[in-house]
Amino acid sequence: MGRPTLETNPEAVWQEFDKISKQLKHGGYMESTLPSGETDVLHYPGYKRSEEHGWVYGNHPKATEQQNAHFQDTLVSMKSCFAYSMNDLPGYNGPIGPLTLPLLVETDIVKRSRRFSAKELEIIDIKCEELRKPGFIIPCPQPWTHVQNICIAAKKDLDGNWTDSRMCIDYRPINSETKPSPYPMNRVDDCLARAKNKVFFSKLDARSGFSQIPVAESDQPKSAFWWKGQAWMYTRAPFGLTNIPAHFQAVMDNIILTEGLCIFVVVI
Repeated sequence: MGRPTLETNPEAVWQEFDKISKQLKHGGYMESTLPSGETDVLHYPGYKRSEEHGWVYGNHPKATEQQNAHFQDTLVSMKSCFAYSMNDLPGYNGPIGPLTLPLLVETDIVKRSRRFSAKELEIIDIKCEELRKPGFIIPCPQPWTHVQNICIAAKKDLDGNWTDSRMCIDYRPINSETKPSPYPMNRVDDCLARAKNKVFFSKLDARSGFSQIPVAESDQPKSAFWWKGQAWMYTRAPFGLTNIPAHFQAVMDNIILTEGLCIFVVVI
């Protein structure tokens, strides 16, 4: 059945509240930014928990109880919009279309499989299984024409220690032969200018945002990598390919514009 989620078991968030507290601290919910640019400890609770649902909400000192209640009721009524697991990511199917990988050469780009330590292989198996179960990676049919290597990179945990790790694919050989996307990325200073004179601010972080972007079926073999002596390919956009950020930006911009949200939503 897997681990309980907030959707089926509100107590799940209580069981891992220490982790959630660290995430909130890491995300700046425990501190405020002063006009000088320095940070100071918040003089009010930066977040609070819902006794009814076990969810954790940001807390603004100028928001009234009625506003907070309306905000929470709105989120609960639309909880189907939130992903509680990787299986809850149906994938984008809008007008921008899937990610394509236009290569400048027609030759094969295959790298010999690297050797990994026992610990690295353990990490790779865990990460790949997480992607295999929801169908984000599948075996690549032969002939294998574009296969790259996995890389394991050190990552800080929520305490700031280098005890965690992330898996990525070394797509440099593919990226060097990929036609770059001309779609422009948002400039941070322009986004900040649009926030001028605004009073209330909120932020949403898409869960596994790139994993919601499908890869064009004809281009999936170009995303292949070695795992257990076999080539596997992505059905959803992985990190590391050169045109993914621009494609994701185009998708989000189109959604925001279509839904009429561009006057108060900025995608960075």
